[in-house]
Amino acid sequence: MKTIRTVVHDRRIEIPAPDDLADGTEVVIELTPASENIGLNADIKEDWDDSPEGIERWIEAVRGLKPLIFTEQELATLEAEKSVRRQWESDHFFENGDKLAKLWE
Repeated sequence: MKTIRTVVHDRRIEIPAPDDLADGTEVVIELTPASENIGLNADIKEDWDDSPEGIERWIEAVRGLKPLIFTEQELATLEAEKSVRRQWESDHFFENGDKLAKLWE
């Protein structure tokens, strides 16, 4: 199941159909305000165990995660992308600041 996000405009909801849905395909749209479902799915919340034992199982599961290990080439690629992103942010700093300032006018 896919999640499609959109925004209400003029009291209307327009959703682009995924390419894999043919015309005439029946779909169900469940309206859930984004703020109600941040971070965890509703199904997970029901199964969430806040008991000391449940928390201990969670801690053990996290401890069992293996660290990310990057090759030298992957690290170099990440650093290059970070450098490009920093330069873009520097070049557009005032432009973005002006956009933000207009939001509070």
